[in-house]
Amino acid sequence: MALGVMLLAACAIFFINLTASGYANEFYSAAAQAGSVSWKAFLWGSLDSGNTITVDKPPAAIWLMALSVRIFDLNSFAILLPEALMGVATTYLLYATVRRYWGNWAGIVTGFIFMLTPVAALMFSFNNPDALLVLLMTSATHALLRSLEYANHPSGNRKRTWWMVLAGALIGFGFLTKQLQALLVLPGFALAFLLASPTGIVRCILDSLAAIGSMIVAAGWWVLLTVIVPASDRLYIGGSQRNSFLELTFGYNGFGHLTGSEEGSVIPGHGREGGGGKWGQTGLNCLFSGEFGTQISRLAPLAFAGIVISLLVIGRAVRIDVRRASIIAFGGWLTVTWLVFSFMAGIFHQYYTVALAPALAALVAIGAFSLWIARDKLWARIAMPILIASTAYWDFSLAGRPVASPAQLGHSHNRSHGCSRVCFGWAVANTTTRSCCPHSLSRRAYDWPYCMEAVHRIPRTHGINRPSRTQPDFREHGWRSRWYARGCSWWRWPAWWWSGRRHGT
Repeated sequence: MALGVMLLAACAIFFINLTASGYANEFYSAAAQAGSVSWKAFLWGSLDSGNTITVDKPPAAIWLMALSVRIFDLNSFAILLPEALMGVATTYLLYATVRRYWGNWAGIVTGFIFMLTPVAALMFSFNNPDALLVLLMTSATHALLRSLEYANHPSGNRKRTWWMVLAGALIGFGFLTKQLQALLVLPGFALAFLLASPTGIVRCILDSLAAIGSMIVAAGWWVLLTVIVPASDRLYIGGSQRNSFLELTFGYNGFGHLTGSEEGSVIPGHGREGGGGKWGQTGLNCLFSGEFGTQISRLAPLAFAGIVISLLVIGRAVRIDVRRASIIAFGGWLTVTWLVFSFMAGIFHQYYTVALAPALAALVAIGAFSLWIARDKLWARIAMPILIASTAYWDFSLAGRPVASPAQLGHSHNRSHGCSRVCFGWAVANTTTRSCCPHSLSRRAYDWPYCMEAVHRIPRTHGINRPSRTQPDFREHGWRSRWYARGCSWWRWPAWWWSGRRHGT
């Protein structure tokens, strides 16, 4: 019953009014349209069907959108359908992972916290590559922890190796989604596996090498194509200066983000007074400040506290305890990614923080469940009210932050303070930590649809939502595209059908 409610809530959050943003990021929408009409454009992630230049990312996220457009024709719903489905799938995977080791209610709480995180609610209804990246990293975490469940005997060793191969392959496809960012989970994965594997060191190393090999194969075949296919027979690699995907990987899309080098960027950095990177202040408090705080940091203090609390509760459990491994895997994911994001001197958008959402949700739920387990101990009784009060204070302090204007948002995809359709959910999520969700934090940004060009807020029309003047007229594609383009709400279908009849479509 609880699982069904959670999945229905996820479907509501990710699907209701899905097409409000139109084509969302038109850069990737154009690539999806090109891939739907040309298999060469599909393979390379071409920005146009004429196969001139690729987008500035690998094409994995484009493939899903292009296949959807092939099935449903070119419209907003076809572009955004894969993102919403990936949101529901990620929610379920997080639930299934936490439930296996911490119980059903810990999994349910994890799922709700994840889907109600403002940046997650946005990015799983927007067509940037981050949605697929988060799904793949979550899937890889699940595969890693499953590999640690088997005992040290021949049958168990074979199953463990295959789960590790799967985890490596998922990270490899994550590389084909957003390059080096997919590798930020690996330190936590490596530490969890080395500490919790029931095998000897030799077998542990062999399993790790199998995972690394599968990761290289999953990512390397496409990278190899960019190297062995002559430049005259393929597209120009977008974002690179010398038509090289490796240069793009280690330059503009790699260390350039860390160092602040923006060679190949089409968006200049927005410096601020007081030092830091071109895109703002860096430091440990970076993600707690400005618009970043409202996107991801609501429960961040509780998540970091959850690492310590859950490790204390496990105490001196056996080395191969998978619960401890789950804490290390999620904790490593959260800590490494948080530190990298905090000290990035280069291009950094608020929506990047969606990569933190699964680990944060899992650690909050695990920490809360651990406190419940240790509720009879004095330290837990002291820690619980302190955490509740501090989390509530931080949430209310976020409620007082002003909403950024479109000019302040720049090119970042930011629904600054959450969404009206999930305001009820934040009350549920914060109830798990006994802190109240301020209504003003939850209802501001989903009152407007969003588009790529600096995330403009476009007031909705009353009644039937019609495509904007900048969008093509979907009526020429028939009732299905007209339905998808105008909001895809089943209770409005008779009005749309009659409207099409009146216009002769």
